[in-house]
Amino acid sequence: MAYNTLKLHFCYQYRAIVNNIMIKLLTGENTYKLNNYLNAKIAEFLVEFPEGLEKFEAIELNDKDQVLDAVRSISFLSPRKLIVVEDYFQNKDLVSITQQLVEQCSDTTDLYIVDTKPDKRLSEYKLLVKLSELIDFKKDSQEGLTSWMI
Repeated sequence: MAYNTLKLHFCYQYRAIVNNIMIKLLTGENTYKLNNYLNAKIAEFLVEFPEGLEKFEAIELNDKDQVLDAVRSISFLSPRKLIVVEDYFQNKDLVSITQQLVEQCSDTTDLYIVDTKPDKRLSEYKLLVKLSELIDFKKDSQEGLTSWMI
């Protein structure tokens, strides 16, 4: 294991131990539950830090450095910052800098990476699964939907 990877792995093991994971990967086909969860977390964050939200739509990004700069920087208006990147795996340029995003995420920044159908074969996906909190919103089964309706 390379030194940087080992250092990064130790850093995130420590964050996991103190239950303060800063990076969350939101995936799954149940977009209703995913969006409800994301909107609730954003609303909860904005109550405490109204100036600390930055949202990016990965498909519309022309420059991958916008997200990298947002992750690196510290907010002057708010002690914490929440960065949400939607459709993350649809932008190949952005996916290529995943390790940099993870390494350079400041301690005052929460990063939510959102994609309903990520390519699970990519090494970047596997890195995020390993170093972030994965929340998978799976499609409800037929039995689950039937019991929910009754």
